[in-house]
Amino acid sequence: MDSSAPPQPPAALRTSGLAIASLVLGILSFGLWILAGLPAVICGHVSLSQIKKAAGTIGGRGLAIAGLITGYLGIVGTVVIVLFSAAIYKMGPTLDIAKGVKTRADIQTMRTMLLSYSAINGFYPTTEQGLKALVVRPETEPAPPSWRRSMDAVPKDPWGSEYVYRNPGVKNPSSYDLFSAGPDRKPDTADDDWGE
Repeated sequence: MDSSAPPQPPAALRTSGLAIASLVLGILSFGLWILAGLPAVICGHVSLSQIKKAAGTIGGRGLAIAGLITGYLGIVGTVVIVLFSAAIYKMGPTLDIAKGVKTRADIQTMRTMLLSYSAINGFYPTTEQGLKALVVRPETEPAPPSWRRSMDAVPKDPWGSEYVYRNPGVKNPSSYDLFSAGPDRKPDTADDDWGE
């Protein structure tokens, strides 16, 4: 052996292809969830096993561990989304009941305020004046002779729309109509909620 020859650099370790695949799939699992997370975990465990058996001739242990971590996070994310979706599905009827209760309460409150408005002024607000007549003095005719504020603001229905008010009403021609247009936000459809 020639002692004057320059030392040779150590041969570069071959990186485990499964470790690289595990990391790539683990990163993809943040968008594809379990579809990429499960293969990332499998590839990560198999590559760690191969790297251990290769006794230092194959590298990529860090990549495999990163793939395992991201893959497990993708799987956990899937479980969380599934559980959250199931909880929302189970709560759906409860939320519908709560929306119905809010609608009835709002309509009853506004009916009481409209009755007070009528008692003081001798008439209900017109359709044009609307429920805002309970909050701001109407400037259109018929002007209320003895107006006072009944509410701080007109509430929105549970779907974020204004309550429908008509005077004279279609359903109640001798009085007024007051109802929520419901989930479809279109008045005079099957899902209207009259608070009854």
